[in-house]
Parts: sequence; C-alpha cells; structure tokens
Amino acid sequence: STLKGNSSVTIQAKATDDWGVAKVEFYINGVLYGAVATPVSPDTYELAVSGKSFGQGVNTIIVKAQDLAGKTGSTSITVNKVGGRKLR
Repeated sequence: STLKGNSSVTIQAKATDDWGVAKVEFYINGVLYGAVATPVSPDTYELAVSGKSFGQGVNTIIVKAQDLAGKTGSTSITVNKVGGRKLR
C-alpha cells in the first residue's frame, strides 16, 4: 500500500477467538501506537493513525491480537509513504 503525504488513515483488522478477543494492538515500525478492546463491528477492530506517524519510505504495521487466555497472534503489512514529513 502507498500513503501519500500526512493524511490520516484508519488501520482495520479482523480478529476472532472461540472464547473472545481481549485486545488488538497496532504497532508502527515496532513501536506500539495504540490498542483497541472493543470492535467497531463483529470481529473488526480499527485505529485512526496520523500519516505523520510514518517515516518516508517503507514502514511496517504489525497487528497483534490477544485472546482472553493471553494467547496472541499477529500479522503485518508494509506501507510505503511518499511526501509529507514525520513528526519528531
């Protein structure tokens, strides 16, 4: 995916578990950006992120879900940012 400038984006992830999802964490380049415990719709979790949180070039977003027993699962994607500046 490509992110142009410093536009805000919404990261969306689906997470399910037979016993329930406790939280979903969103990481940008290895740094925890935020966590969500309540889905916006069944099994769908979202987090709004400022484009200023991404550096120029390739960035990695990791989404990590934790169930009520403490077990985790994760997935990742890369986003290429062109234009705009990163906050310091």
